[in-house]
Amino acid sequence: YSLGWCVDAVTSRPAEYLKLKDLGSIACGSLADFTIFRLDEGVYQYEDSVGNKLTGSQSLNVRYAVIGGTIEMDREQQDQAAARQRALSRVTAEMEVSETDCAGYAAAMAEVFAILDCHGVEFPEDNLLAFVNHMVTLLQRLHTGEKVPEMGAEILDQLSSKAVEVTGKFITRLEETYGSMDISEKILAASHIHTVMEIMEAV
Repeated sequence: YSLGWCVDAVTSRPAEYLKLKDLGSIACGSLADFTIFRLDEGVYQYEDSVGNKLTGSQSLNVRYAVIGGTIEMDREQQDQAAARQRALSRVTAEMEVSETDCAGYAAAMAEVFAILDCHGVEFPEDNLLAFVNHMVTLLQRLHTGEKVPEMGAEILDQLSSKAVEVTGKFITRLEETYGSMDISEKILAASHIHTVMEIMEAV
């Protein structure tokens, strides 16, 4: 089945069957009720209500829901969001970052974490603090024009291709706001993602 078929099966079709006119579609006048899923790749075993089994390569996993326009997160997601906020607050306080810059960094990190969430990258608390610290100093360097020591692009070959790919996505997003980054900044950021992915695989 296609992704579109699956979405229709849990949105527009049941809404139509139950005659719920304000649900099941994204349209003006409809209720702002959504469920946000993450599409994961892997090997998954499925079984229906009568015992039929199917092996699939993709799985839709709920991340959070929007009910009446308000984001509703489960306890784990609330804890994760709180940990990220604590890390950012601690880093910006220790660096004596201005209130204006804090707001900008918070917006940038929200975009970074949104991309990482889409790829299932979750930081243990110790690694989270180190990553946030690195990202804030990276944004400061972009603002001041400071450069880190030059690194060879061949270092990227020592990192997992997935870590490099995911890093490339949030770096590209940040570059839209802060300007282009040199290869050394990309290597340093990718190193954090590589380390966390290794930790996740080991668990």
